[in-house]
Amino acid sequence: MKETERIFAGKYRILERLSSGGMAVVYRAEHAFLKKPVAIKVLPRQFSDDPAFVKLFLREAETSAQLDHPNIVKVFDFGNENGLLFIVMQFIPGVTLDKILKERGRLSPPEALLYIYQLLSALSYAHNKGVIHRDIKPSNLLCTEDGKVYLFDFGIAVLGEAVRQQKSTVTPGTPDYMSPEQLRGRADVRSDIYSVGVVLYEMLTGRVPFKDESILNLQLKIIKDPPPPPSSLGVNIPGSLEKVILKALSKLPSDRYQSAYDLFRVLSSLGIVNPPGWIEVEPPVQVPIVKKTDELEIEPEPETYEPQEDMDLTITQFIPVADDDYEADWSVPSEGRKPWAGIILLIVIILLILGLVALIIWLLLGR
Repeated sequence: MKETERIFAGKYRILERLSSGGMAVVYRAEHAFLKKPVAIKVLPRQFSDDPAFVKLFLREAETSAQLDHPNIVKVFDFGNENGLLFIVMQFIPGVTLDKILKERGRLSPPEALLYIYQLLSALSYAHNKGVIHRDIKPSNLLCTEDGKVYLFDFGIAVLGEAVRQQKSTVTPGTPDYMSPEQLRGRADVRSDIYSVGVVLYEMLTGRVPFKDESILNLQLKIIKDPPPPPSSLGVNIPGSLEKVILKALSKLPSDRYQSAYDLFRVLSSLGIVNPPGWIEVEPPVQVPIVKKTDELEIEPEPETYEPQEDMDLTITQFIPVADDDYEADWSVPSEGRKPWAGIILLIVIILLILGLVALIIWLLLGR
C-alpha cells in the first residue's frame, strides 16, 4: 500500500507528506469518519524503544493538548501506533515564517509587529498555564494569507534535548534562537522572551543577531558577545524599536522584559502600528514552573499581577517563575559589573602561588 493511501491509527487517512526532518515526519491527513483535515507528526520508530522517552513524549503531548488559544495550533490526539509515536494537530493552510523571510528578505516594522503581537498573545496564555515553549523560531510560526500567525511544536525542544543526551551522534537543533541560559541548560518564560527578540530582529534585518559556521563558536557568541544593533546593519527602523529589541536580547534574564505582557505593552506604545482589537494579551500570574514527577503535586494559588498604571514602559517588573541561581555563576559581565575584577583576582592568586613556591625553594636551599 502506498504511503498516501493507508489508514493510520485506525481513523486517519494519510493524504500527503508535508515535511520530514531528524525528529519527525509530518503528513496532511483527514479523519476517516469525520472528514476533518488534520496534520500528523510521526516520530521515528527507534524513539519508542526507550520507555523514558515515551513517557516524556506522552507527558509533553498531554500538556500541548491542554492549550486552547487562537494563535496556537491545537493538538487533537496523540499516542503510540505499532511503535510509532504520533501527534495529531489542527491543519492550517499557510506557510512558515522562515519561508516568507527566505523569499522576501525582511519585513517592514508594522508588518513584523503585527506578527509579534499575535505571538506574544499566544505566549502570555501559555506562560500563565505554566508552559514554556523553548523553541520559538520562524520555522515554528505558521502564517496564513489573512495575516494570522500560529505557534506550534510545544514540547519538541524538550524531546530533542532528551534525544541529544541519549545519543551523542544526534546533532541538536541550531542555537540561533536560544537564550544564553538555555545553552547552559536552564530556561524560564524570559527565555521565550529572548527568542521573540531574535525573531523580531531577523524579521527586520533579514538575519539573526549571531552567525558562525561553528556551532560551538555560535554558542559562545550568544553567551558573551553583545548583539549588533539593527542600525549598524544599515536597517532603518525607529530608534525606540531598536532599544526594545536589544533589551529583549539582554544576556541576563533579569535584564529583559519579564513577561510577554510587558513586551507587548512596550511595543504597542511605540506608535508604529496598533494591535488589532481581537488580540488579547494576558497579564502574567505567578505560576510555579516545576519538574513534573509521578507524585501528585499541589500547586499554590497563583497571585494576580497588576502592573502599575504609571510604570515606566522601558523598565519591567520581575515576575518570579523560576529561580535565578544560574546568574550568579555567569562569567559574562553585564551592565554595571566590573569585567576586570576577575582578572585582578586571578593575578593575586598567581602571585600568591609564586610567592609560596619561592618560599619553599628558599627554605630548601637554606638547609
